[in-house]
Amino acid sequence: MRIALAARHDAPADLLADLITTGGSPEPRGCPHRPDPAAALRQVRLAAAGNHGTPAAAVAPFTAAPDISLARVLATRRDLPPGTYERLVALGDHRVTAAVALNPAAPDDLLCRLYDAGDAAWRTNVLANWRTPLDVLVRHSRAGAGWVATDRHPDVDGLRALAADPDPKVRLVAAASHILPGDLRAALTDDPDLDVVRRAIGNSGVPADQVRRAAERWGPALFQTLAAHPSAPPELLLAIATHPDSPAGAVEDVAWQETAPPAALEACLRLPSAAPLLAGNPSTPPAILAGLTTHPDPQVRTELARNPALPAGAVHDLFVALTHPRTVLTDSLGSAAIDVSE
Repeated sequence: MRIALAARHDAPADLLADLITTGGSPEPRGCPHRPDPAAALRQVRLAAAGNHGTPAAAVAPFTAAPDISLARVLATRRDLPPGTYERLVALGDHRVTAAVALNPAAPDDLLCRLYDAGDAAWRTNVLANWRTPLDVLVRHSRAGAGWVATDRHPDVDGLRALAADPDPKVRLVAAASHILPGDLRAALTDDPDLDVVRRAIGNSGVPADQVRRAAERWGPALFQTLAAHPSAPPELLLAIATHPDSPAGAVEDVAWQETAPPAALEACLRLPSAAPLLAGNPSTPPAILAGLTTHPDPQVRTELARNPALPAGAVHDLFVALTHPRTVLTDSLGSAAIDVSE
């Protein structure tokens, strides 16, 4: 029971402090599940240490020389003194260090050292840490080593400076942020570098006029990013669905867009892999849904069965196709009889 209480995030802070300090009052005794009182107290303390509702002051005495199990729990807390994270890394446990690398409370210089240490897991976690110093992210981007996670980075002034850098790989770091001011976001969506634009315009908050302008400028090269964008205007979705150079993935994204106009969804039929997406899209025109009831792909018919927009008259045809796979049906679009045998 004490272990369960120690893990409750809504438990009173004074109770959690008591549990991690003494195990609670009265003194814990052995039970059938934990016959050793010392082992029981240890489990209570581990649970309380991992509970972010436990006051940091109560946890502090256990940070001086923690064993590995306790260190792995402490490494996830965000309210400990900076020196604690240094001591945790000094223990040399790979999992502890990986957890510290992901912790936004870890000191900047420690995150820099972990990035430079060469361990793939530590570097990945440092890059995923939303408080990693921008200079580390810039170094990573300049090396062409892949994506940087600045989506929630709090240093807006620093990001603004990066957005004005002449090096597009530096501007990429700023473009990945999801908290940029509107003027800065607009500037990056108009950037002369396609990669910067692709990253900046992927943000769901970019308005329709900027999406439209980017599409006019870059054409099919940007369609894969724009097709699933929530602000993509209907005429752009139609252009993506009908353009001969549109990537298959972009056409599939249009097929799943509930804001796509009927003509765009109909145009997606040219791509066989879009059929399951059209079948599951409640915005797909009823005539198209009815026509798909005779489709030979079971995944298409399953998506139709889930789609509340499937016309009532087509439900029977779909049921026959599902339960009598060798029945020959005439589809509701008026085409010739289709053998749906499997």
